[in-house]
Amino acid sequence: MRQEREALAGPVEVDEGYVGGREEGVSGRHVEMKSVVAVAVEVKDKSAGRLRLAKVRDAGGDTLNAFVAQNVVKDSLVKTDGSPSYSGLREIGYRHRRRVIEDITRASRLFPHVHRGLSLLKRWLLAHKERFAKTVPARWRGRAVDCPCSGSLAVTCSNSVSA
Repeated sequence: MRQEREALAGPVEVDEGYVGGREEGVSGRHVEMKSVVAVAVEVKDKSAGRLRLAKVRDAGGDTLNAFVAQNVVKDSLVKTDGSPSYSGLREIGYRHRRRVIEDITRASRLFPHVHRGLSLLKRWLLAHKERFAKTVPARWRGRAVDCPCSGSLAVTCSNSVSA
């Protein structure tokens, strides 16, 4: 988080998601090529407030608790799914409301704001990738070009583009 941004406060929905398309033979939290993205959204009445996104190295407890500590004011109510990765939030100073999601199709209804934020990120990345793929070949005519998204939140991009 940039230093000039205030941390999120009040009720905050927190979840993690994956960006990068389908992976053959891999399911759930087991990923090989996808980027893991942590998401936090302030809840203002029934609408969404400010949003924080971060590419994180994994969906483990240490990583996700650090994301919350960096982006959410202590003593805020943090709402998460039933993942054990969030079990340490009380110990680091947060009120924690955990909802076990037995039916994955209900996740976006129980945590609408973080799912909307992740969905908007994916749509933006897809549009950015398509724009990149359309404009670079005409400009570079077969030269190897590093994707401008590399190292950031991005859908899988080819390291070179040919005309």
